[in-house]
Amino acid sequence: MSRWKTALCLLLLAALAPLLPRLRGVLPTNRQALIEAKYGGWSGVLRLWVCEGWQPGSGSFAGWLNRCVAAFEKRHPGVYVQAESVDAATLSGWDEGGLSPDLLLFPPGVLASPRNLAPLDAPESLRAGLRRAGDWRGACCALPVAMGGYAVLRSSAEGDCVAPEDDAFHRRHTALRYLPAQAEAPESSARPVLPELDLGLPASAQSAGADWTVSADAWKDFANGDAAGLLVTPRELRRLEALSVQGRGPDWRLASTSRFTDLLLFAAVSAQGDAERQALGAAFAASLLEDACQGELYRAGAFAVTGATSGYAAGDSLGAMEAMLREAEPVAARAFGME
Repeated sequence: MSRWKTALCLLLLAALAPLLPRLRGVLPTNRQALIEAKYGGWSGVLRLWVCEGWQPGSGSFAGWLNRCVAAFEKRHPGVYVQAESVDAATLSGWDEGGLSPDLLLFPPGVLASPRNLAPLDAPESLRAGLRRAGDWRGACCALPVAMGGYAVLRSSAEGDCVAPEDDAFHRRHTALRYLPAQAEAPESSARPVLPELDLGLPASAQSAGADWTVSADAWKDFANGDAAGLLVTPRELRRLEALSVQGRGPDWRLASTSRFTDLLLFAAVSAQGDAERQALGAAFAASLLEDACQGELYRAGAFAVTGATSGYAAGDSLGAMEAMLREAEPVAARAFGME
């Protein structure tokens, strides 16, 4: 039987022999040409500088960002996004010489202006109130890609409602002024310790923080049961949850949220690269707003800036906080300061 098979194979080869010259002209002989056709276009490394500024619930955006980067690289073979953590001083001085990034992620107020940043298209999927947060003189120069917020927690303890002091990335006094009226603290003998600033806010917003006390020990006071209410971010809420797991801290409930937020993460693209690098940078920034990335923000303990859900499981307190934040249009801090 094997001899018959061998003979049949030889006959088939003999019949195909006259066709080989024709096939040589049809089939490509240069493998490099095939590779270049498949991976055509720009390839290389896009440098991404990340200045988080404020901490999301998990403490960092790294896990969420790594997933989004991996998905982008998979869709763009030959393109790699190299993320590097930098501080605010490095980011604010990036255009003064030296090696510059192709992409930036940053919180509000770090960049005074969008000098050397490329204009971007703001998608309609961005929530109302956030669409113009990255504008500069009528042009979109940065896209909000993630956000946090401020919430009021209440306990059964006696005492004041307290808020931590402001810092470079948290304007809590403004968040207090955008609380709903029912979130005001009960009357207290303590005088308010809020800055006397004219923020140009409506009277109802300015009165909302009237009975709050600002203190460097606010979080500790609430955790020890010495305060009736606390203004928190997602990070502080997660810290209180960790105490509860250990059987410590007060029993608390989520009471309300503030419309104001300066807990935003913006994406921007450098205008110093060539056209292809800029186009890929803009594509990466846009990819962070797709449902696939926005739906993974629960990994960071942050919230979506589009209509997508952030992926929180039922019963998660941050999921409840996000739902409350969506009940009203946000009042967002701007990406850039004044020149």
